[in-house]
Amino acid sequence: MKRFYQLLLAAFACVVVMACNEDDAPQVGKGNQGIPPTAKVEVTMKDAFVEGTVKDTDGNPLDAVVITSGETTVTTDRNGNFSMNEIADASGRFVLKFSKSGYFPITRSGVFEKSLSIYVVMQPKSGTNTLNTTFSAEVEETMEADGMQVNIPASSLVTEDGFIYSGNVQADMLYLSPDNENFAEMMPGGDMAAQRSDESEAMLLSYGMVEVSLIDDNGRPLQLKEGEKSKMTFPIPESMRNNPPTSIPLWYFDENAGLWIEEGAATLEGDVYVGMVNHFSWHNLDVPAERVTITGKVTDCQDRPVPRVLVTVEQTSAMTRNDGTYTVYVPENTPVPVTVKSEDYYGYTPEVTVDVAGFPGGSTVRNVDIELPCLPLIKGRVMNTAGSLVVARLYCEYSVNGVSNITEAAFTNSSTGEFSLRVPLDAAGEAVLYVEPIGGETVSREIFLNGEDLTVNIEISQIIDDDGDGVVTIKDLNGNLLAVHQLETEGAVLAMLQGSFAFTTGVQMCAEGMFMVASETYDGESNSIDDVQVALYTITDSYSADAFSSETGHVDIIKRTDNEVTFVVTAEGSYVDTAGQEYKATLVSTVTCNVEYSANARYNVTDWSSLRGGSVVPQLKVPIDMVAFITSMGLEVEALYYEGTMADVESMIRILENNGWTMLYNNETGTQYEVIYMNAMGAMVSFTFSSAGIDAPEGRTYPICVVLIV
Repeated sequence: MKRFYQLLLAAFACVVVMACNEDDAPQVGKGNQGIPPTAKVEVTMKDAFVEGTVKDTDGNPLDAVVITSGETTVTTDRNGNFSMNEIADASGRFVLKFSKSGYFPITRSGVFEKSLSIYVVMQPKSGTNTLNTTFSAEVEETMEADGMQVNIPASSLVTEDGFIYSGNVQADMLYLSPDNENFAEMMPGGDMAAQRSDESEAMLLSYGMVEVSLIDDNGRPLQLKEGEKSKMTFPIPESMRNNPPTSIPLWYFDENAGLWIEEGAATLEGDVYVGMVNHFSWHNLDVPAERVTITGKVTDCQDRPVPRVLVTVEQTSAMTRNDGTYTVYVPENTPVPVTVKSEDYYGYTPEVTVDVAGFPGGSTVRNVDIELPCLPLIKGRVMNTAGSLVVARLYCEYSVNGVSNITEAAFTNSSTGEFSLRVPLDAAGEAVLYVEPIGGETVSREIFLNGEDLTVNIEISQIIDDDGDGVVTIKDLNGNLLAVHQLETEGAVLAMLQGSFAFTTGVQMCAEGMFMVASETYDGESNSIDDVQVALYTITDSYSADAFSSETGHVDIIKRTDNEVTFVVTAEGSYVDTAGQEYKATLVSTVTCNVEYSANARYNVTDWSSLRGGSVVPQLKVPIDMVAFITSMGLEVEALYYEGTMADVESMIRILENNGWTMLYNNETGTQYEVIYMNAMGAMVSFTFSSAGIDAPEGRTYPICVVLIV
């Protein structure tokens, strides 16, 4: 009976688990405008936790910045912070687009990771390196900003539909020199990754970049018509005037791929570089090279990791991860200083810099570690007393000499709720710690800073279900809260089976996992059930083991109708947290489940195609001694029972593996063996083998049960 209940669990796990005719319709640039080549990428939405901060060039946080990544859009809060749980993956690179009225838009991209911290600086449409002007499209115009010049020939612009434009042009221009102190955080992309004209990869060393945006009187974009060229004149940055190359390739930024694409070249004429381009966007003057990877870790004087601090390597930078590690990229054979700038770590002195020699392309330089001074640490844990762990953003508001300041943001660990937040040494006295659960209401706690580390454990009550139904609370034997999980009652099912199935199974589907109770002694009528097994399963990127399990527990049924049952389950057992620490623990939960279960069987089935899953699952062993068709809460499951041996199970598993199925879970305890496989379409097959036999509908037992879920 236990085996059948686990197969039912596997069944529910899977649940979690414009065109134009070119001859008839005008297109952008059709017959008029040159269309630049683009990189070949496949864009898909993927789960990833991305958080970051957006500031202006003076270091002030920017609110109401719109960040878009594929189908996901969020905005920054008043402190310039944002987060998202799903982003666009463009052939292995993340792509985020930032926009705000009055500022130049920017696209950031880099190597896709499941967890990312992003720091962006946006340039307002003002300053010595910018130009905002209006001119007539019928007159030649030369725009200039900070020594950078862009020439636009007379009558050379076309509208979106390809027609020659003759009205006023509103132009915005931004020149970004490598000598700009915010260069690494302002440029498009972020890691200087590029694609050459032969489609090979390259890493760039920039001699300057420029963005030109042109619109008509109605705010619609304008571009150069086909065959027209714009002359761009790049000044040589002060730091790069020693032996400049005679020619440097030109590149434009492909915002969909998040890559720089090679297009033409510029030649040295006196003390400037001159090149021609056939469209407007971001253009970059760069020397290509192979890439060198630098990795390391940032810690403080007590060897504690320093997360979310910016590591700068001349033209690129990266935020450290939760464990203090970082990855940055530099061109081959280029010595670079790796540093955490003083302004990026509360003005500490002296600045710590590690010099890295030049290495051949393709090299990885490891263990470039940085040790920073110790700062007072606010640490602790955020627990949601009314539901599952939530990701929360934290920051501290403090005063120095009567001037109010806020710290950089920190985020809780999504698995443990733990956080750490550093404050400057001169922060002392009364302060306020703010906790902003993602998607929830902000709470605050008054604290007192004295220059020492401070531990603050915070319980928030982000109500998910007012009556507490579906909330699972786990505490250690001293009553300390270990975990809280909120289960979605809409996915609940209570299967009340009679005869040889005299037990109760509650299966609760939720975003985090499954909660189950089972008893083999329930008579189907009483309101009190002893000797229940209790298990809380958590599902992340892969199938994981029990978060909580017990061999004994107790259920009290407190409400029963024809369609649902509400019961309270209590149990004492073992809880293992995400760090692998095991606790003796107690579990309490109130669960409401719908009652719906049916099953029928066929015997000696020889036609594999007669199975509902037969068209998805490769043919396994036939004949099948019994096929049970089980329906619960509208979910249909096929359970195949065999009078076979473990060798039969292994043979069927080989068939799946040869057809590209992937193993999600396996467990072997004595005479019992379980394994779950999944294919690329999300279909699942669960195998259970027991030498003691597996209970099946109509009171029979078999050694093998195979569940098909498609």
